[in-house]
This record gives sequence, C-alpha cells and structure tokens, in this order.
Amino acid sequence: MPLKHKKVDSVHVVTLGEQLGLEASRETRENLNTYLEDTESSGLILDCSELNYITSSGIGLVADCYKQLKAQNREFALVQVGDQVHEILDICGFSRFIKIHETEDQALWDFKSSGAA
Repeated sequence: MPLKHKKVDSVHVVTLGEQLGLEASRETRENLNTYLEDTESSGLILDCSELNYITSSGIGLVADCYKQLKAQNREFALVQVGDQVHEILDICGFSRFIKIHETEDQALWDFKSSGAA
C-alpha cells in the first residue's frame, strides 16, 4: 500500500497505514527509503494518525528511521500517536529519545526551532 506523502519546506511528512506488522513494515521500509535517502531534506515526520497496531517489526522500523536520520544530523518525529501505540513506545523507552508531538505543526515548529526546517 503506497504511503501518503507531502513535503513541507524541507521536511518529508509521511502518513503511516493502519498497521505496522511484519509484512507492512517491510513494505513501509521500502517506501520510506526514498525519503530517508533524500539528504537535501532536513528531516522526516511520521504521521501516526491512522496507525492502530504495531509489532516489534514496526518498532524496529521506527528505531531504524531515528538512527539513520540522527547519524545524518537530520530531524525525526512522530505525530498524532494514538494511546495504544504511544503506550507501546513508552514501554520500549522510545519516548525518551524520539520526539513525539500532538500535531504536525508542533513538530515542524520544533524542527524550525532547532534550525532544521
């Protein structure tokens, strides 16, 4: 399933599907590679507004995005994370190092404040 994508200034904003299980994570990873490899962009926001199910494969995908972008001094954030998915991210400790914002605008403002967007 193709991901919804838009570019705001130099930031890629990608809306994830309803599930990030094993198969969906593989497909999502392939689709995200284009945006992760775009070194002209200042970062990536994953919109989780439609996401209601995540497995360890999905968590690995989020971690890989974070690590790749951090290594390139680029920004990464999750937005509109539902309660269930947020709880899983909290249990995994992701909320300690991955930026999670209520809205896309908040994430973009944060990126601009850090000089990234």
